Amino acid sequence: YIQRAKQNASSFSLLYMDLDGFKMVNDAYGHDIGDKLLVEVAKRLNAAVNPSDILARVGGDEFVLLSHASTEADASRWAETLVAAIEPEFTVETYELRVSLSIGIAMFPAHGIEAREMLFNADSAMYHTKNSGRNGFSVYQPSMSPIGRSQVQLKNELWRAIHNNELRLFYQPKLNVTSGEIIGYEALVRWQHPERGLKTPDKFLPIAEQTGMILLLGEWVLNEACRQLAIWHQQGADHLSISVNLSAQQFEQKSLIYLVTRTLEEYCLAPDKLILEITETTAMRYPQESIKILEELKEIGVQVAIDDFGTGYSSLLYLQNMPATELKIDRAFINSIGHKDTDPRLLSMIIELAKNMNLNIVAEGVESEEQQTYLVNLGCDVHQGYYFSRPVPPSQITVTATKYQARA
Repeated sequence: YIQRAKQNASSFSLLYMDLDGFKMVNDAYGHDIGDKLLVEVAKRLNAAVNPSDILARVGGDEFVLLSHASTEADASRWAETLVAAIEPEFTVETYELRVSLSIGIAMFPAHGIEAREMLFNADSAMYHTKNSGRNGFSVYQPSMSPIGRSQVQLKNELWRAIHNNELRLFYQPKLNVTSGEIIGYEALVRWQHPERGLKTPDKFLPIAEQTGMILLLGEWVLNEACRQLAIWHQQGADHLSISVNLSAQQFEQKSLIYLVTRTLEEYCLAPDKLILEITETTAMRYPQESIKILEELKEIGVQVAIDDFGTGYSSLLYLQNMPATELKIDRAFINSIGHKDTDPRLLSMIIELAKNMNLNIVAEGVESEEQQTYLVNLGCDVHQGYYFSRPVPPSQITVTATKYQARA
């Protein structure tokens, strides 16, 4: 294609396609069903494309189309056709399955004159589509390549990590310090890299967010956290809840309610045992839209926590209208306890505000007895932090011991 286009001074397009939701199908129904679904997807795509174009599968759930479409407008029309072809449900054996398609478009020669460059740019455009909510297409723009070539390897390794079970969830307890009871855990993701050891989220979440992989990673975290909670409930600790962090992209994706509902049903969990955490900044980015999403989550019975409260730019009027159930005080306020230049009235006001709104209050980042005592005196008795426990793998948690064992 490239050689012919160079000789004829002509143009063509490369469409890079990735299936949305395929990992969830594999996890829920098994790889045999997943493989059969891929066959049906390939049939639909093949039936939709121009016979003179070239369609190829290049990865687990990724396809590439080399199209004679010589303008962005023509390539966009083909992309719309392909997205529409995948939208109807697939029948695989006795299952009705639904996936969608995210597409990135790169044009020759405008977006690259070599195969590697075109693939890279079309891939960047495809992840931009995923960033924007999936189930659509984007034409490549230079601004869509925020990551350097050296980070492409990390992105590819992260994709393999999700599919090769290299990710791990660690759990940090939320403790009612008055009763001594552990009331729940927050799930925190780690990456057990086969060569570089255990990687903390700050080493890979930024690249996941930039490339759109945060949605796939987030689905995995939600599924794994609920699976672990179901195990703990089966062991008799059915009072426990699980807290799962949502990125801004996850919170705003159209399929959020469906994903949450399906996951809860799969593991037979009561909705109020799941707490979805969003940051104050995320909640206030589009306040009216956030209220709508929160109301939908409330309707299905899921709890919502406003995380890192006090660091964003909340309007108290909007905050009062948000149907959240929990407020987590940012660790910056906790760290300031005991400092001479700290005004204790601000922390007291936040706790009083949460109480007036009937919100559960959690202090995160508690690291000393002084902080614990100060918070209890202010009326906040649910704490989380290194003073009690670092995040640990589930193998180190005994949920049958419902009371927190005091520090030695």
